[in-house]
Parts: sequence; C-alpha cells; structure tokens
Amino acid sequence: MGYIAVDLDGTLALYDVWKGMEHIGEPVQPMLERVRKWIGEGKKVKIFTARASMPGHEKPIQEWLKKHGIGGLEITNVKDFEMEELWDDRAMQVVCNQGISLDEQYRELLDEIQETHLRQQVELRNDIVNAFRGIKQAVKLELERE
Repeated sequence: MGYIAVDLDGTLALYDVWKGMEHIGEPVQPMLERVRKWIGEGKKVKIFTARASMPGHEKPIQEWLKKHGIGGLEITNVKDFEMEELWDDRAMQVVCNQGISLDEQYRELLDEIQETHLRQQVELRNDIVNAFRGIKQAVKLELERE
C-alpha cells in the first residue's frame, strides 16, 4: 500500500522563519483536516520533512502530531517508490516525461484557449456583419422593386 507524504513546515504547520528544532508553528487547519480525513479513510500518511535529517527531530514532531490529533505518523525525509503523492509548499509539479512544470502547461493551454476564443469571436463578428450586409442588400433589392 502506498502513502501520501505531507511536508510539515509551511504545509501542515505555519512557518515563516526557522526558530529551532523545538518550535513548530500552529496547524494549517485545512491541511490538518485533510490529513485527518485521509487517516479516517484508512490511507497511510507520512510526515515528509527536512527536519528528519537532523538528530533529535522525532520527539518534537511526534509531540506536535499527538497534540493535534494525528500522533504516531511515520516521519521521513526519504522519497521512495511507495510514495503516491507529495504535498509540499516548495514542490513544483512537472508534467511526466515533458520537462515542463504543470504551471507552464496550464499557461500554454490557457493561452491557446484564449487565442481560440478570440478567433471564434472575430469569426462570429464577421459572420454577423456579413449576415447584416446580406439582409441590407435584400432589403435594398426589395425596395428597388417597389
């Protein structure tokens, strides 16, 4: 069974500047609720944090997790093949095998949509103008017959 990795500082806990190993900010409530929901659904969640690279990291993190109702989660800083998702404030998602960020792809698609929409608006305007010209010509011919 895979797992969802959740960063601590800046994702699950508020973060502005490093204040030492013992300090962990207040929870980011929407993320804390999401993690609780995942756990409730039986999903495996791990805390994925750079703090895990430092000696003595485990105790303050486990105390914080327990205080906020999600104690006992595994803590790691190692990416492995079981990781299914990574939720992190510093991550930049890339399109698989493309070498471009999802943001770049999104912007490119949005530009294409806007260009297509603009082209369609111009074509519609031209169709309307041509239709009115046709109506105007038909009315003119009708008036000339009278």
